[in-house]
Amino acid sequence: MQQIINALLRNLSLVLYLVLLGFALIFLSNRSFYHQTQMYRLGMGISGWLHQGSKSLTQYFELERENEILQRENLALVNQLLKGKDSFAAQTSYLGYRAIPADLIQKSYHSPKNVFIADQGSRAGVQKEMGVIGAKGVVGIVNQVTPNFASIMSLLDIDLSINAAFQKNGAFGSLYWTGKDPQAFELKDISIINPVRIGDTIVTGGMSTYFPKGIPLGQVTAYESDRVQGYHQIQVRLFGNPTVLNQVYILENFGRSELDSLKNIRP
Repeated sequence: MQQIINALLRNLSLVLYLVLLGFALIFLSNRSFYHQTQMYRLGMGISGWLHQGSKSLTQYFELERENEILQRENLALVNQLLKGKDSFAAQTSYLGYRAIPADLIQKSYHSPKNVFIADQGSRAGVQKEMGVIGAKGVVGIVNQVTPNFASIMSLLDIDLSINAAFQKNGAFGSLYWTGKDPQAFELKDISIINPVRIGDTIVTGGMSTYFPKGIPLGQVTAYESDRVQGYHQIQVRLFGNPTVLNQVYILENFGRSELDSLKNIRP
């Protein structure tokens, strides 16, 4: 209490000024409609500014919680699709995939062979050679794992090819990055007996244990037909941009070990 009194005595002039200013403002607001209006507007402005600041501060501290809720909702939707409860993945239910959510903490996209780092590792069930998808398609394949992190060989690697197919007829081939534009890819090994049109949708082909069949990849933007070789040269533009990804889902295929064991069986 004594400290409060001492502080008031040290700032007696300021305290007296503020008290007199308060009386003057009250007197003006009571005596003049104009000043009363101006005081109300001033008070409303200050109140609004404080409320907006409080709201912004609250929203800032709630962002992490909202992001976690959104990620859980996205995870539930992804797992629902992977279980074949939607036509998007109706043909993949027998494979039994599960999605492990992760955040990308490091990305590269300026070299011919680019790698992403995710913040989930073996402790979360991540293993080598698991497929990785994002909100708008395939991201890459896990190639190295530590207890807490995973290295992902991204689609932006000229040595990586993804089994891809036409959504309209199932004709499949291999999708490669062209090495420049992060959304420009080439689809090879499509026979000329299969009709191609600009705008055709390309999806995952389901011929590997990395990804279920039917995940949207991109659209055909151009093509040429080589009658001598008997194949189309098809340009594909991805639906998503791999360079702006932040959240991904690592796919665990419950049937992978069984499928791999069949490859080792010799007649």
